[in-house]
Amino acid sequence: MAATDVLGSRSGKKYIEQKYIDRVLMDEGQNMLRAQDKVISRYNVKKLIPEITRRRISVSSGRLTLTHPIRERFIDMKTIRGQRQKAIQLHNKVLYSHFNSIVGRLAYGFTEDVRNLIAKDQKIHL
Repeated sequence: MAATDVLGSRSGKKYIEQKYIDRVLMDEGQNMLRAQDKVISRYNVKKLIPEITRRRISVSSGRLTLTHPIRERFIDMKTIRGQRQKAIQLHNKVLYSHFNSIVGRLAYGFTEDVRNLIAKDQKIHL
């Protein structure tokens, strides 16, 4: 089956909705990384976790994937193995605050203007 047949068989509305979801996820993923970068520079986390610079995001089929070093998860904790440490709110606070933003944008941000803009960008006739 040719690519034009596949695209022709898809519903234009569903394709536009999927593009909107992917855009929202990519935008919020970039915002997550920027917010984490602020915390990393403020608390000089690169000394604790040198591999922190290898964080990245990817979006495919409506799924946002954040790849990070496993040690990033433990920097939020106040106690590790019975020893107290200063908790640096790098992971949970940042991710869950952006999660709420994603939910809000997906629930209320897909207006007719946005739909028409994406259709125009993708050259889809509604």
